[in-house]
Amino acid sequence: PFICCFLGSSGINAEYGGDRVAVVTREGSLHEVGVKELKVCAAQTLDIESGDVVVDMNTLGTGEQQNLVVSTSNGHIVCVDMRSGSFVFKLTNKPQHGPVSAMCTDRHEHWICLGTRYGWLTCWDLRFHLPILSWQHDKTAPVLCVSPSLGCGSNVNVGVQGYNEVGTWNMESGCKERSLCYGPTELSESEQSIAGVYSILSLSPDLTVTGGADNCVRLWNARHETTSSVLSGPRELLGRQVYRKSVIQDVEVIHAEEDVELSHSEIKGPVQPSPAHHHTITDFAFVKSTQPCLVSVDMGGMMKIWK
Repeated sequence: PFICCFLGSSGINAEYGGDRVAVVTREGSLHEVGVKELKVCAAQTLDIESGDVVVDMNTLGTGEQQNLVVSTSNGHIVCVDMRSGSFVFKLTNKPQHGPVSAMCTDRHEHWICLGTRYGWLTCWDLRFHLPILSWQHDKTAPVLCVSPSLGCGSNVNVGVQGYNEVGTWNMESGCKERSLCYGPTELSESEQSIAGVYSILSLSPDLTVTGGADNCVRLWNARHETTSSVLSGPRELLGRQVYRKSVIQDVEVIHAEEDVELSHSEIKGPVQPSPAHHHTITDFAFVKSTQPCLVSVDMGGMMKIWK
């Protein structure tokens, strides 16, 4: 298994494209591949301890000044200079917070946020290489993904295992400010074992795209919640959910519920092949080109491009 991210002079990640791809195996073998040439430009091995595995990675800087940041399950954050292959810095998360399971960096490269299998989140200051704040998710469940909230510099979106919810957390206070959730609020033990939001992409302070174990691509509009929708998913869900907003214990909650009237109506017309994913959606990228599009990938290896 491997993890990859885009490099290149035009930007710092897949959202903005790039002409090189960094590929790293879970054991720490790092390769830089030229997209145009389709060949390995450079290769090296990261200093990963025995038994430790790579969990996630991202890039810092642009053009020729790019560094690669890798997080490992044992809580290490390793930054590598892509030009020389030398280490820029190495940080270590608290072992008592559990194995690292997710990571993200903010778009201005001021901080890194780590999530762990014990439900802990830690924000690291990239300027001083110090932890700013650690807090535990209110569900105390393994963190599946973390993503910066666009336009809200101190906020991060978090998805955890066993819950069909995305929580927006303020990293200055460690408090949840918003919750986007769908499906039944109470899940059985077997349902919790597979439930969860695995991918989150913030398009603006109010617009968020999510994907997870239900194989759906959902667009949430926090300002005008009734315009939220399932962009892709099982046919019986498309256009058949209502979105309601409430405030519970100072947290703004938007809940997607089944529209009872529409759910009992007959689906008319010929049955067309579904373009939806058939496996858990694991990642998104928004590609800005002559025709902007959303890219989604799933655990089955399928990549889909949405216009």
